[in-house]
Amino acid sequence: MGQTLNRAAQWTSVSDGGEGKLEFSPANEAILNDIIKFIESFPSKHPKEARIVFKNPFIWKTSLQLSAFSVNMIRDKDGNDTPLLTLQKLGELSFKLHVSNMVFLSEVMKLSGDKKMLEARAILEANRDPLVNILGDGYATVDGEDNSTIRLLEQSAKEEGDTKDEMQTKLALLLIIQQFDMQLMNQTLKKITQEVRLTPQQANHEVKLLQSYSGEDKHNALESIQYTSDYEFDNGCRAPPWRQIHGDICYLLIKPHDGDQLSVTANTAGVYLNKGFATEGAELDYERLGDVCKDLVSLLSSKSSHFQEVISSKEFQLYEERKVEIQNYDEEFEEEEVGEKAIMEKKEAKEQKQEKTTKNR
Repeated sequence: MGQTLNRAAQWTSVSDGGEGKLEFSPANEAILNDIIKFIESFPSKHPKEARIVFKNPFIWKTSLQLSAFSVNMIRDKDGNDTPLLTLQKLGELSFKLHVSNMVFLSEVMKLSGDKKMLEARAILEANRDPLVNILGDGYATVDGEDNSTIRLLEQSAKEEGDTKDEMQTKLALLLIIQQFDMQLMNQTLKKITQEVRLTPQQANHEVKLLQSYSGEDKHNALESIQYTSDYEFDNGCRAPPWRQIHGDICYLLIKPHDGDQLSVTANTAGVYLNKGFATEGAELDYERLGDVCKDLVSLLSSKSSHFQEVISSKEFQLYEERKVEIQNYDEEFEEEEVGEKAIMEKKEAKEQKQEKTTKNR
Protein backbone atom coordinates (compact mmCIF):
# COMPACT_ATOMS: atom_id res chain seq x y z
CA MET A 1 0.00 0.00 0.00
CA GLY A 2 3.01 2.26 0.49
CA GLN A 3 3.66 2.64 -3.26
CA THR A 4 0.05 3.63 -3.92
CA LEU A 5 -0.04 6.12 -1.05
CA ASN A 6 3.35 7.54 -2.01
CA ARG A 7 2.98 7.74 -5.79
CA ALA A 8 -0.69 7.58 -6.75
CA ALA A 9 -2.74 8.97 -3.85
CA GLN A 10 -3.44 12.71 -3.94
CA TRP A 11 -2.21 14.55 -0.84
CA THR A 12 -2.71 18.16 0.14
CA SER A 13 0.38 20.21 0.98
CA VAL A 14 0.78 21.95 4.32
CA SER A 15 3.41 24.48 5.38
CA ASP A 16 4.89 25.18 8.83
CA GLY A 17 5.88 21.60 9.53
CA GLY A 18 2.39 20.14 9.22
CA GLU A 19 1.49 16.96 7.37
CA GLY A 20 -0.66 16.68 4.28
CA LYS A 21 -4.05 15.04 4.27
CA LEU A 22 -5.63 12.77 1.68
CA GLU A 23 -7.63 14.94 -0.71
CA PHE A 24 -11.37 14.36 -1.01
CA SER A 25 -11.10 13.20 -4.61
CA PRO A 26 -12.76 10.36 -6.57
CA ALA A 27 -9.35 8.70 -7.06
CA ASN A 28 -8.63 8.74 -3.32
CA GLU A 29 -12.11 7.43 -2.51
CA ALA A 30 -11.52 4.53 -4.90
CA ILE A 31 -8.17 3.80 -3.17
CA LEU A 32 -9.79 3.86 0.28
CA ASN A 33 -12.66 1.61 -0.82
CA ASP A 34 -10.24 -0.97 -2.25
CA ILE A 35 -8.05 -0.90 0.88
CA ILE A 36 -11.12 -1.32 3.12
CA LYS A 37 -12.22 -4.40 1.12
CA PHE A 38 -8.66 -5.80 1.22
CA ILE A 39 -8.38 -5.40 5.02
CA GLU A 40 -11.90 -6.70 5.78
CA SER A 41 -11.45 -9.90 3.77
CA PHE A 42 -7.79 -10.51 4.71
CA PRO A 43 -8.30 -12.85 7.75
CA SER A 44 -10.68 -15.14 5.84
CA LYS A 45 -8.42 -15.29 2.76
CA HIS A 46 -5.08 -15.45 4.58
CA PRO A 47 -5.73 -16.66 8.17
CA LYS A 48 -2.11 -17.58 8.94
CA GLU A 49 -0.64 -14.30 7.67
CA ALA A 50 -3.40 -12.30 9.42
CA ARG A 51 -2.15 -13.47 12.84
CA ILE A 52 1.41 -12.13 12.31
CA VAL A 53 2.07 -9.48 14.99
CA PHE A 54 3.15 -6.14 13.53
CA LYS A 55 6.64 -4.84 14.26
CA ASN A 56 5.03 -1.54 15.30
CA PRO A 57 1.29 -1.13 15.89
CA PHE A 58 -0.88 1.04 13.69
CA ILE A 59 -1.73 4.06 15.86
CA TRP A 60 -4.39 6.65 14.99
CA LYS A 61 -7.13 8.80 16.47
CA THR A 62 -10.28 6.73 16.03
CA SER A 63 -13.91 7.75 15.58
CA LEU A 64 -14.97 4.62 17.52
CA GLN A 65 -15.95 4.61 21.19
CA LEU A 66 -14.97 2.11 23.92
CA SER A 67 -18.46 0.56 23.84
CA ALA A 68 -17.84 -0.66 20.26
CA PHE A 69 -15.24 -3.21 21.41
CA SER A 70 -15.85 -6.50 23.18
CA VAL A 71 -13.97 -7.40 26.37
CA ASN A 72 -12.26 -10.33 24.59
CA MET A 73 -10.89 -8.03 21.88
CA ILE A 74 -9.23 -5.77 24.43
CA ARG A 75 -7.90 -8.70 26.48
CA ASP A 76 -6.36 -10.60 23.55
CA LYS A 77 -2.52 -10.56 23.73
CA ASP A 78 0.49 -11.66 21.70
CA GLY A 79 3.24 -14.11 22.77
CA ASN A 80 4.95 -11.40 24.83
CA ASP A 81 1.76 -10.70 26.80
CA THR A 82 1.26 -7.40 24.93
CA PRO A 83 -2.37 -6.49 24.01
CA LEU A 84 -3.08 -6.74 20.27
CA LEU A 85 -5.60 -3.91 20.55
CA THR A 86 -5.52 -1.05 23.04
CA LEU A 87 -7.51 2.16 23.42
CA GLN A 88 -5.74 5.23 24.77
CA LYS A 89 -8.09 7.88 26.14
CA LEU A 90 -7.39 11.38 24.80
CA GLY A 91 -10.48 13.18 26.06
CA GLU A 92 -13.96 12.50 27.34
CA LEU A 93 -15.12 11.03 24.01
CA SER A 94 -11.83 10.80 22.14
CA PHE A 95 -9.53 7.79 21.82
CA LYS A 96 -6.30 6.76 20.13
CA LEU A 97 -6.32 3.17 18.88
CA HIS A 98 -3.30 0.80 18.77
CA VAL A 99 -3.73 -2.30 16.57
CA SER A 100 -1.07 -5.01 16.14
CA ASN A 101 -2.27 -7.50 13.52
CA MET A 102 -4.52 -7.83 10.46
CA VAL A 103 -7.19 -9.76 12.39
CA PHE A 104 -7.92 -6.79 14.63
CA LEU A 105 -7.44 -4.25 11.84
CA SER A 106 -10.15 -6.12 9.94
CA GLU A 107 -12.42 -6.10 13.02
CA VAL A 108 -11.98 -2.34 13.40
CA MET A 109 -13.08 -1.82 9.79
CA LYS A 110 -16.18 -3.93 10.35
CA LEU A 111 -17.03 -2.14 13.60
CA SER A 112 -16.76 1.25 11.86
CA GLY A 113 -19.97 0.62 9.91
CA ASP A 114 -20.93 3.67 7.85
CA LYS A 115 -17.78 5.45 9.11
CA LYS A 116 -15.40 3.02 7.39
CA MET A 117 -14.18 5.66 4.94
CA LEU A 118 -13.47 8.11 7.76
CA GLU A 119 -11.64 5.45 9.79
CA ALA A 120 -9.57 4.19 6.83
CA ARG A 121 -8.60 7.78 6.01
CA ALA A 122 -7.47 8.36 9.63
CA ILE A 123 -5.44 5.11 9.65
CA LEU A 124 -3.57 5.88 6.43
CA GLU A 125 -2.95 9.56 7.20
CA ALA A 126 -1.35 8.53 10.51
CA ASN A 127 0.50 5.50 9.07
CA ARG A 128 1.56 6.51 5.56
CA ASP A 129 3.90 3.54 4.96
CA PRO A 130 2.02 0.46 6.27
CA LEU A 131 4.87 -2.02 5.63
CA VAL A 132 7.07 -0.10 8.09
CA ASN A 133 4.46 -0.81 10.78
CA ILE A 134 3.94 -4.41 9.71
CA LEU A 135 7.54 -5.60 9.13
CA GLY A 136 9.83 -2.77 10.27
CA ASP A 137 11.91 0.14 8.93
CA GLY A 138 13.85 -2.14 6.56
CA TYR A 139 10.67 -2.52 4.46
CA ALA A 140 9.99 1.17 3.92
CA THR A 141 8.74 2.21 0.50
CA VAL A 142 11.66 3.31 -1.68
CA ASP A 143 12.10 4.81 -5.13
CA GLY A 144 13.97 2.52 -7.49
CA GLU A 145 14.92 -1.11 -6.84
CA ASP A 146 13.33 -2.71 -3.75
CA ASN A 147 15.36 -5.58 -2.26
CA SER A 148 13.14 -6.18 0.78
CA THR A 149 11.67 -9.43 -0.59
CA ILE A 150 15.12 -10.86 -1.37
CA ARG A 151 16.39 -9.92 2.11
CA LEU A 152 13.43 -11.60 3.80
CA LEU A 153 13.86 -14.68 1.59
CA GLU A 154 17.56 -14.94 2.50
CA GLN A 155 16.77 -14.47 6.19
CA SER A 156 14.11 -17.17 6.01
CA ALA A 157 16.57 -19.64 4.42
CA LYS A 158 18.95 -19.26 7.41
CA GLU A 159 16.33 -20.04 10.07
CA GLU A 160 15.05 -23.40 11.33
CA GLY A 161 11.98 -24.76 13.15
CA ASP A 162 9.31 -22.32 14.41
CA THR A 163 11.41 -19.30 13.51
CA LYS A 164 11.74 -20.49 9.92
CA ASP A 165 7.98 -21.07 9.70
CA GLU A 166 7.33 -17.56 11.04
CA MET A 167 9.77 -16.03 8.55
CA GLN A 168 8.08 -17.84 5.66
CA THR A 169 4.68 -16.57 6.84
CA LYS A 170 6.10 -13.03 6.97
CA LEU A 171 7.45 -13.50 3.45
CA ALA A 172 4.01 -14.63 2.26
CA LEU A 173 2.46 -11.59 4.00
CA LEU A 174 4.96 -9.27 2.30
CA LEU A 175 4.26 -10.76 -1.15
CA ILE A 176 0.47 -10.54 -0.68
CA ILE A 177 0.65 -6.87 0.32
CA GLN A 178 3.14 -5.98 -2.44
CA GLN A 179 0.99 -7.64 -5.09
CA PHE A 180 -2.12 -5.80 -3.89
CA ASP A 181 -0.15 -2.54 -3.72
CA MET A 182 1.09 -2.81 -7.32
CA GLN A 183 -2.36 -3.70 -8.67
CA LEU A 184 -3.94 -0.82 -6.75
CA MET A 185 -1.28 1.67 -7.87
CA ASN A 186 -1.60 0.75 -11.56
CA GLN A 187 -5.38 0.89 -11.35
CA THR A 188 -5.27 4.28 -9.59
CA LEU A 189 -2.77 5.84 -11.99
CA LYS A 190 -4.97 4.78 -14.89
CA LYS A 191 -7.94 6.58 -13.29
CA ILE A 192 -5.91 9.69 -12.48
CA THR A 193 -4.80 10.10 -16.11
CA GLN A 194 -8.50 10.28 -17.05
CA GLU A 195 -9.26 12.88 -14.35
CA VAL A 196 -9.37 16.60 -15.06
CA ARG A 197 -8.17 18.66 -12.08
CA LEU A 198 -10.00 21.91 -11.37
CA THR A 199 -7.87 25.03 -10.82
CA PRO A 200 -8.88 28.28 -9.06
CA GLN A 201 -8.63 30.09 -12.40
CA GLN A 202 -11.01 27.62 -14.08
CA ALA A 203 -13.47 27.75 -11.17
CA ASN A 204 -13.49 31.57 -11.08
CA HIS A 205 -13.89 31.77 -14.87
CA GLU A 206 -16.90 29.44 -14.80
CA VAL A 207 -18.51 31.42 -11.97
CA LYS A 208 -18.02 34.67 -13.90
CA LEU A 209 -19.50 33.06 -17.01
CA LEU A 210 -22.58 31.77 -15.14
CA GLN A 211 -23.06 35.14 -13.45
CA SER A 212 -23.51 36.66 -16.91
CA TYR A 213 -26.38 34.19 -17.48
CA SER A 214 -28.07 34.95 -14.14
CA GLY A 215 -30.99 37.21 -13.31
CA GLU A 216 -34.65 37.30 -12.28
CA ASP A 217 -35.77 36.97 -15.92
CA LYS A 218 -36.54 33.29 -16.53
CA HIS A 219 -34.75 33.46 -19.86
CA ASN A 220 -31.60 33.33 -17.73
CA ALA A 221 -30.14 29.97 -16.73
CA LEU A 222 -29.94 30.90 -13.02
CA GLU A 223 -31.56 33.38 -10.67
CA SER A 224 -28.27 34.10 -8.90
CA ILE A 225 -24.78 32.74 -8.17
CA GLN A 226 -22.45 34.30 -5.61
CA TYR A 227 -19.36 33.52 -3.54
CA THR A 228 -19.74 33.10 0.22
CA SER A 229 -16.56 35.18 0.67
CA ASP A 230 -15.42 38.34 -1.11
CA TYR A 231 -11.80 37.85 -0.09
CA GLU A 232 -9.56 36.22 -2.70
CA PHE A 233 -6.10 34.91 -1.78
CA ASP A 234 -3.09 35.40 -4.07
CA ASN A 235 -3.51 31.83 -5.38
CA GLY A 236 -7.07 32.57 -6.57
CA CYS A 237 -8.76 30.62 -3.76
CA ARG A 238 -11.49 32.03 -1.51
CA ALA A 239 -11.61 29.06 0.86
CA PRO A 240 -9.78 29.59 4.19
CA PRO A 241 -6.22 28.15 4.30
CA TRP A 242 -7.21 25.32 6.64
CA ARG A 243 -9.74 24.16 4.01
CA GLN A 244 -7.36 24.72 1.09
CA ILE A 245 -5.28 21.83 2.47
CA HIS A 246 -8.29 19.64 1.61
CA GLY A 247 -8.28 20.99 -1.95
CA ASP A 248 -11.16 23.47 -1.48
CA ILE A 249 -11.09 26.48 -3.83
CA CYS A 250 -14.27 28.41 -2.97
CA TYR A 251 -17.86 28.08 -1.77
CA LEU A 252 -20.92 29.26 -3.70
CA LEU A 253 -24.58 29.97 -3.05
CA ILE A 254 -26.55 29.25 -6.23
CA LYS A 255 -30.27 29.92 -6.69
CA PRO A 256 -31.92 28.09 -9.62
CA HIS A 257 -35.21 29.39 -11.03
CA ASP A 258 -36.95 26.11 -10.22
CA GLY A 259 -35.66 25.09 -6.81
CA ASP A 260 -34.14 25.95 -3.46
CA GLN A 261 -30.78 27.62 -3.01
CA LEU A 262 -27.80 25.27 -3.39
CA SER A 263 -24.64 25.46 -1.30
CA VAL A 264 -21.71 24.30 -3.44
CA THR A 265 -18.01 23.57 -2.91
CA ALA A 266 -15.51 23.99 -5.76
CA ASN A 267 -12.59 21.67 -5.05
CA THR A 268 -9.52 20.63 -7.04
CA ALA A 269 -11.27 17.26 -7.48
CA GLY A 270 -14.45 18.85 -8.88
CA VAL A 271 -17.63 20.48 -7.58
CA TYR A 272 -20.24 19.12 -5.19
CA LEU A 273 -23.03 20.11 -2.81
CA ASN A 274 -22.16 20.73 0.83
CA LYS A 275 -24.46 20.90 3.88
CA GLY A 276 -24.50 24.70 3.77
CA PHE A 277 -25.41 27.09 6.59
CA ALA A 278 -27.80 25.75 9.23
CA THR A 279 -28.87 29.31 10.11
CA GLU A 280 -27.93 32.80 8.98
CA GLY A 281 -24.59 33.76 10.49
CA ALA A 282 -23.70 30.14 11.31
CA GLU A 283 -20.52 28.35 10.21
CA LEU A 284 -20.58 26.59 6.85
CA ASP A 285 -20.92 22.80 7.17
CA TYR A 286 -18.31 21.54 4.68
CA GLU A 287 -19.49 17.92 4.63
CA ARG A 288 -20.09 16.68 1.09
CA LEU A 289 -23.52 15.65 -0.14
CA GLY A 290 -23.78 13.43 -3.22
CA ASP A 291 -21.37 12.87 -6.08
CA VAL A 292 -18.48 14.98 -7.34
CA CYS A 293 -19.06 16.58 -10.77
CA LYS A 294 -16.36 17.82 -13.14
CA ASP A 295 -17.74 21.39 -13.30
CA LEU A 296 -20.61 23.66 -12.24
CA VAL A 297 -22.56 23.17 -15.47
CA SER A 298 -22.62 19.38 -14.93
CA LEU A 299 -23.73 19.76 -11.31
CA LEU A 300 -26.43 22.34 -12.04
CA SER A 301 -27.73 20.36 -15.02
CA SER A 302 -28.37 17.44 -12.66
CA LYS A 303 -30.14 19.64 -10.08
CA SER A 304 -32.19 22.07 -12.20
CA SER A 305 -34.30 21.09 -15.21
CA HIS A 306 -34.73 24.82 -16.01
CA PHE A 307 -30.95 25.32 -16.09
CA GLN A 308 -30.54 22.23 -18.27
CA GLU A 309 -33.32 23.40 -20.59
CA VAL A 310 -31.93 26.92 -20.98
CA ILE A 311 -28.33 25.94 -21.68
CA SER A 312 -29.52 23.27 -24.13
CA SER A 313 -31.91 25.61 -25.97
CA LYS A 314 -31.27 26.89 -29.48
CA GLU A 315 -31.77 30.46 -28.24
CA PHE A 316 -28.98 30.02 -25.72
CA GLN A 317 -26.70 28.46 -28.33
CA LEU A 318 -27.49 31.31 -30.77
CA TYR A 319 -26.83 33.80 -27.99
CA GLU A 320 -23.49 32.10 -27.34
CA GLU A 321 -22.65 32.11 -31.06
CA ARG A 322 -23.71 35.77 -31.31
CA LYS A 323 -21.43 36.65 -28.37
CA VAL A 324 -18.53 34.90 -30.10
CA GLU A 325 -19.33 36.69 -33.38
CA ILE A 326 -19.42 40.07 -31.59
CA GLN A 327 -16.18 39.28 -29.83
CA ASN A 328 -14.53 38.20 -33.09
CA TYR A 329 -15.91 41.29 -34.88
CA ASP A 330 -14.56 43.57 -32.14
CA GLU A 331 -11.15 41.91 -32.38
CA GLU A 332 -11.13 42.17 -36.19
CA PHE A 333 -12.31 45.79 -36.00
CA GLU A 334 -9.50 46.60 -33.57
CA GLU A 335 -7.01 44.91 -35.90
CA GLU A 336 -8.37 46.89 -38.88
CA GLU A 337 -8.17 50.14 -36.90
CA VAL A 338 -4.60 49.36 -35.92
CA GLY A 339 -3.80 48.45 -39.56
CA GLU A 340 -5.40 51.61 -41.00
CA LYS A 341 -3.70 53.75 -38.39
CA ALA A 342 -0.33 52.25 -39.27
CA ILE A 343 -0.93 52.89 -42.99
CA MET A 344 -1.92 56.52 -42.34
CA GLU A 345 1.13 57.06 -40.11
CA LYS A 346 3.36 55.56 -42.78
CA LYS A 347 1.77 57.76 -45.47
CA GLU A 348 2.18 60.90 -43.36
CA ALA A 349 5.81 60.06 -42.64
CA LYS A 350 6.44 59.58 -46.38
CA GLU A 351 4.80 62.91 -47.25
CA GLN A 352 6.82 64.70 -44.56
CA LYS A 353 10.02 63.15 -45.92
CA GLN A 354 9.17 64.24 -49.49
CA GLU A 355 8.34 67.77 -48.29
CA LYS A 356 11.64 67.96 -46.41
CA THR A 357 13.56 66.79 -49.52
CA THR A 358 11.85 69.45 -51.69
CA LYS A 359 12.76 72.23 -49.23
CA ASN A 360 16.42 71.15 -49.17
CA ARG A 361 16.61 71.49 -52.94
